Parts: sequence; C-alpha cells; structure tokens
Amino acid sequence: MKEQIRTFIQGHLSLLLGLGIGLLVGILMLTIGFFSTLLLVVCGGIGALLGGVPALRRVIAGWFSQLFEKLTHKF
Repeated sequence: MKEQIRTFIQGHLSLLLGLGIGLLVGILMLTIGFFSTLLLVVCGGIGALLGGVPALRRVIAGWFSQLFEKLTHKF
C-alpha cells in the first residue's frame, strides 16, 4: 500500500503541488481578500527570485552597501 502511494505521488508530483498551491491561494483569498493575497504572492515571488538567483542577490547587496556607506559618511 505504501509503495502504491509513493508511486502515485512520484508520478503526479506537479499535479499535487499545483493542487496544494491553488487550495492555499483560494483559502487566502476567502479569508484575507484578493489584494492582500496578491501582495503576499508578489512578495513571495520577489523573495524566491532573490533567493534563487545569487548574482542578483550580490547586486542588491552591493547596492545596499553603497547606499549605507553614503548615508553614514554624511553624519
């Protein structure tokens, strides 16, 4: 029985992930509203982009570093 479930999950992983994400988004829209859910999705997407692309992360870290250096030199 466990082997059949494992085989089913491996064969339908993308379907099950899509189902879970759709269910989560639907519940969020019903409980906190459309625009709040949209904001969460956008923030999550930006976080995934920053976490998944190391070159982009280094560029943004360098930008913040330069910004704070300029701010600290003014005082």
